Amino acid sequence: MPWTEPAEWEVGDVLTDERLNEEIRDNLLALKDPPSALYTLAGNYTTTNTSFVDVDTTNLALTVTPAGTKVMIMLNLLLEHDTSLAITTFDILKSGVSISPGASGIGAVRHQNTTNPSKFIPFTRVLTVTGLTPNTSVTFKLQWKTNGGTATIIGATALSQMLVQEMS
Repeated sequence: MPWTEPAEWEVGDVLTDERLNEEIRDNLLALKDPPSALYTLAGNYTTTNTSFVDVDTTNLALTVTPAGTKVMIMLNLLLEHDTSLAITTFDILKSGVSISPGASGIGAVRHQNTTNPSKFIPFTRVLTVTGLTPNTSVTFKLQWKTNGGTATIIGATALSQMLVQEMS
């Protein structure tokens, strides 16, 4: 249920159940349950790409239609890598364009463990994306790359998720 801008009430306006429901009940429901999209990974994903690629073109392409101009994106991923000192870098596309200020992505993990490179490493980010057009659908895609070897997002045995939710 979308947010409706409340009316400017004037002396003499007729108070109807329809207007009260729209401005009070419906808007409270919109605040309680803002537009959002969540995906919990059900399996593992791997990449050997050294350029940014989609993690999953279908399931990790989350679309929302916010009534406002801001969304929050939360990522919670568990990673492993088969190569010591390798770097796994992540980015998010907003309707096909990177939200990061340059080609560096939204964050990276350096797999430091030289004796056991497959040791799991958490990657968590909470981001705010502003400047959206109200009541217009927007799709956010998770991308990643590695500088060598094979990077893995663990979804089969760990809780790895991506959430997009309206903030305003």
